[in-house]
Amino acid sequence: MPRPAFHARLRLLAAMLSALLVLATASAAVAVAVAGVSAKPHSSFVATVFGSFSLALDTRAANQIVAGPPTTRETEPRISGIVIVCPKVTPSEYVSELHVGFPGVRLRLLRGHGYFARTYTENVTKLLNFGTGAIDTVLGVRVSVTGTVANAKLIKGTLSVQAPRCGLKRSKYSAEYSGRLR
Repeated sequence: MPRPAFHARLRLLAAMLSALLVLATASAAVAVAVAGVSAKPHSSFVATVFGSFSLALDTRAANQIVAGPPTTRETEPRISGIVIVCPKVTPSEYVSELHVGFPGVRLRLLRGHGYFARTYTENVTKLLNFGTGAIDTVLGVRVSVTGTVANAKLIKGTLSVQAPRCGLKRSKYSAEYSGRLR
C-alpha cells in the first residue's frame, strides 16, 4: 500500500508551493516599497525664477540625471544645466547671464523618495553679456544643488552659485516636467 506515502509527498509539495507563493508575494511588496518615488525616465524638468535663475534637469533613467556642459546657444537641444541672471552693478549696465554645466548625478533613495545632493566647482563657465554680445569665460564657479523627487513630474530642491561678478544665494526651486526627451 504505497498510497499513504504518495499522499504525504503530495502534501509536502503543496506546502512547499504555498511557501514559495508567500515568499514571492513578500518580495514583490518589498520591491515596491524600496522603489519609492522616482522621476520619469528620458524626461526634462525645468525650474525658472524670473530675473534670477533657471535650472534644467534631464533624466536618462528614473534614478539618473544626465550631465550637461555650459551652453549659450538656444539652438542646442536642452540638456541639464543652470543659467544665473547676474545682478547689474549700475542701472545703465546690460544684463548678463552665467551659463553653468551640470556634472550629472545618480538619485539615492531617502525616505521613499529619489534624492541627490551635489556640490562641485565648474572650472569653465560662460558669461553672456547681452549688451555687447560678448561671451566671457569665468573660472572657478562653485555650485551646490540638492533635489528630491516629490512625484514623477516634480523635483524640488535648493540651488546656490558662487562666482566672481555673479552669484546666487541659496534659493529653492520646483522643477516641473516639461516633456519627453528625444
